Amino acid sequence: MKLTTTLTAAALAFAASFTAGAIPALAETIAAAPVIVSPEDAKWVPMIPEMGDAGPAMAVVFGEPGVVGKPFAAVFRVMPGGLSPMHIHSSDYWGVMLSGTESARETKAGKASPIVPGSYWFQPGNAGHINQCLSDEPCLFYVYFPAGMDYIPIEH
Repeated sequence: MKLTTTLTAAALAFAASFTAGAIPALAETIAAAPVIVSPEDAKWVPMIPEMGDAGPAMAVVFGEPGVVGKPFAAVFRVMPGGLSPMHIHSSDYWGVMLSGTESARETKAGKASPIVPGSYWFQPGNAGHINQCLSDEPCLFYVYFPAGMDYIPIEH
């Protein structure tokens, strides 16, 4: 009984940690039945249209890209050898590497820090970075932005 009470208290504390505005944003995107989307069936949206298929793309899990202030999550795809321009996001995010080996670095000349499947990382808001797929297969990673996602290219 004590374990159940502890788990219930922890779940309530976790739920209470969300801001009042976050819960409706998440609830609006929840389907009435389970939904499973494979990478092949996902709706991939280019992050940088002028780069076409060579640039990074995302499949939205929930939320709306470009809207800061509301939670957002997506699976991102970078093709083998693909490289994003130097950029920032104005809010923090957490990522989980799903497949492929990716690198996130702070400068074009910076040393690649391989991120292998199963790895997770934190990227603070307004920290410039470049994403590159180092593997022979597409790099897929899940990213959660609790305060919304934007993409701002920067010169470095």
